[in-house]
Amino acid sequence: MKHAVLFVDDDDSLLDLLRDASEDWGFDTYFASSGEDALQIIGEHKIHIGVVDQRMPGMTGLELLDRFQEEAPDIVRIMVTGYANVDSAIDAINQGAVFRFVRKPFNLEQLRSLLKDAALEYDKNKSRRLLFRQMEKYRLIDEGDQRPKTADMPLFRVTDRRGILSAVNSSASQMIGEAAETTTGGGITLSRLLPDSHGSELWEEVRDNLDRKRITQVHIQYDGNPYTILAIPEATEAGNKNAGPTGTLLFYPQAHMSQAELDLYSYVRELEDAADTRDKGLQFLYRMSKKIGSAQNFDDLVDNIFADLHEIVTFDVGMLASFQAGVATVFIRSAYVPDDQAIRFLRNEVRDHYHESGFGGGEDPSLDVQIRDWNGEEFNQHGQVLPEKLGASITIPMKNPQEQILGVLHISSCNRANYTAEEIRLFATFSSRIALILHITNNLFLFNQMREMAIKDSLTGLYNRRYFEDQIEKEIERSRRYSSALSFLIMDIDHFKGINDSYGHLVGDKILKELARVIDDSIRHIDIPVRYGGEEFALILPETDLEGARTISERLRTAIEAHEFQFPGGSGMGKDSVYITVSAGVSHLSRPREMDAQSLLDQADQALYYAKEQGRNRTEVYAEIQMEPAAGDSPET
Repeated sequence: MKHAVLFVDDDDSLLDLLRDASEDWGFDTYFASSGEDALQIIGEHKIHIGVVDQRMPGMTGLELLDRFQEEAPDIVRIMVTGYANVDSAIDAINQGAVFRFVRKPFNLEQLRSLLKDAALEYDKNKSRRLLFRQMEKYRLIDEGDQRPKTADMPLFRVTDRRGILSAVNSSASQMIGEAAETTTGGGITLSRLLPDSHGSELWEEVRDNLDRKRITQVHIQYDGNPYTILAIPEATEAGNKNAGPTGTLLFYPQAHMSQAELDLYSYVRELEDAADTRDKGLQFLYRMSKKIGSAQNFDDLVDNIFADLHEIVTFDVGMLASFQAGVATVFIRSAYVPDDQAIRFLRNEVRDHYHESGFGGGEDPSLDVQIRDWNGEEFNQHGQVLPEKLGASITIPMKNPQEQILGVLHISSCNRANYTAEEIRLFATFSSRIALILHITNNLFLFNQMREMAIKDSLTGLYNRRYFEDQIEKEIERSRRYSSALSFLIMDIDHFKGINDSYGHLVGDKILKELARVIDDSIRHIDIPVRYGGEEFALILPETDLEGARTISERLRTAIEAHEFQFPGGSGMGKDSVYITVSAGVSHLSRPREMDAQSLLDQADQALYYAKEQGRNRTEVYAEIQMEPAAGDSPET
């Protein structure tokens, strides 16, 4: 069946865009620029999906959806808006008026995917209604006399989380060999009714599906005869949060079931399974989107992906490979130490899909392989080796919306012969979600790398002068606004020119990098470390008064003095290490309304100069020194 979609929006240019884009989407499409036009269309045509803009002149989108509910309740409804109209969204969702709520501007491919989901929802709802009508002949015809239409089908109702059966018909009474009154009053459960058919496990499955408004089909043997139980969910009383799973349990003697009924049931279950897969995929994407921001690198992201996949399907070895031109980065997470045969197999899987991606132009990629356990830790020599060769496995290429292969996702199990069709389908669904995540995070990590390059010093990894100048202004403004303390520290390596002259600039660079690490390890998380220039380093010290700044400076100075800077074989002078000292100057934002960034820097610079004059390897505070005009040249740094 070809589904019909009605787009309703007062923006004619958007309707023209949708008209052109949707030509090859596989839907019959209709377009309306007002609510009144839309109502006329649904009166003349069978519409399956309605995509409605919220803000329209005259009849609003929410009002139109209410009319859909009255005049064409089968329509799957999607609300679209370009405004953060939260109240309208909440109203629509609470009223059950919408299937999805979408913000403008939307991506056309995303909209196409959403329409496919809506079509699946329509088919599922239609088939459930058909099945319910088919089952109606077995339901109670009159609550007053409690008699079913057909007496030869044992019929139970359940409204209790413990699975206590009620409203039993005469066939059900005969089935358990007791009168209907005794059965209901005695609290008969499925567990007691079907002790030989694992009634407890059966009730758990039925209860879970009733909670989710899903139909259940199970086959049992009772008194030597085969039965099929259909558990059909019913609507619960609105607002009754304490109500248990409510449904009708119909016992079909299998000899009485028609093939048409079985086929119809199977079709509904397929649609419900597909809808479940869709919803799990959306939940997975939502969870991962929340984790993207906290992931510091691909290692973190891969660990999050495999942790969530473990909730969907069981596996012992997981592999995710991300493709770029000439390189495949391969992340392997395993419960066991993979042997050489397993590694070769996984490498071949990567190469085969890499060639399909078109990244390499026919050339094999360079493989960057990382193998870790489920905790993200490297295996040690005592790690448990794979007990058997890899058994059941699934390998799926991950594609972006343009169908380009971005990588490959693989799972394997050591103790399973194969995966079920449903597990393979689920895994394929999640691979597409992960491809989207990779597509987003590739750009995100690239953006973060570019941002890091713009604000970090390339040699030391500390913040650079450009970032410092921006942050010092922000911290001064924050100090003024909240009347908080702010101090500044600048330090310089003593006699660094002599170190460069004696050991060479390569050793000098190693010392600068190691000094940056010592600084980073010795400060608080709120402090901002900067390579100020050459051998000068600086710290912005928020929430820090003058005495606190002096303490930080002295702690840092003594840590540097005690640190051995090593460079094995790097000096060419027979020495493998050196000790250094630093001099430091400290200033404080003592008059926030009068001082600016330049005055704060000038004061710290003067204090540093004074520390050099007083013999180096010391901290001087601007507020405590009596500066005298310098005689002659500045002291050698």
